[in-house]
Amino acid sequence: MLRAKSYASYPFYGPWTKVKRATPNLNRLDRAVYNWREKHLGHFVTELETTYAVTEGRIRVYVSGKPSLAWPFLVGEIIHGYRSALDNLHFLLVIAKHGDPPPSQIEEKAMFPIIYRTGWTFDRKKAGQHVNGPIVDWLERVQPDKGPKYEPLRDLALLSNYDKHRRLVLVSGGIIETNVVIDGLVDMRLIDPPTPFAGPVLNGQVISRFRVEVTGPNPDCLVRTRLSSDVVFGQDTPLPGKPVVRTLHQIRQAVVDALLEAEQFFPNWTPHPRLKRPGPSP
Repeated sequence: MLRAKSYASYPFYGPWTKVKRATPNLNRLDRAVYNWREKHLGHFVTELETTYAVTEGRIRVYVSGKPSLAWPFLVGEIIHGYRSALDNLHFLLVIAKHGDPPPSQIEEKAMFPIIYRTGWTFDRKKAGQHVNGPIVDWLERVQPDKGPKYEPLRDLALLSNYDKHRRLVLVSGGIIETNVVIDGLVDMRLIDPPTPFAGPVLNGQVISRFRVEVTGPNPDCLVRTRLSSDVVFGQDTPLPGKPVVRTLHQIRQAVVDALLEAEQFFPNWTPHPRLKRPGPSP
């Protein structure tokens, strides 16, 4: 552990350590989700029910188990780690302008700004009360609406504000994409094409329907179904249906990129000998 006296020599040790501590939880969740998904998720059947000359088809998915009750706690710890890494970074930038400790009214409101709602705009005046001018410009450039690189910060803000160590970010088995193709129609006509579906699913849930009409004596068709399944955020969360592990990896990379870029504001800083920093996104 660093002594307080040496902390000034390695200011980025704090944010990077928070990223480093969150990452093993993410890797642990990644492995657990992969193993569970392969075993329990994505089994489906096609059901056909004929009424007079019309046949209704249903694609029904089966989930043979529930995600671990420990996963929402892991998600919360991961989100807290990445959010606090950005807040720690912002506090260092505040100190660069106001000194340490900064005025209490500034310190109480010092948090990394993320504009995550449509219609909101970045408040340069408010940001300028906390940090220096060039940093205000940079903070505006790394907002989620400025491009895909920092778009995952929006998901970070939504999940962090929802969690706050009060609510659990629930997860469930889900379908990312449904691709149902009706081929080889013989003496049949497609009336209603297969309906698409994406989102959390319950065991035995119907995820697609279609209807065909019999037009001849020897009706036949081929139903080809391909499902992309994963563990997704639950229906009542801010990101219902989004894949959990993929979203968290994207958040991690956006936080890493922000920290790497912010190093420009500490020209005399050198990495701590025990610190291994991740690389930037390609």
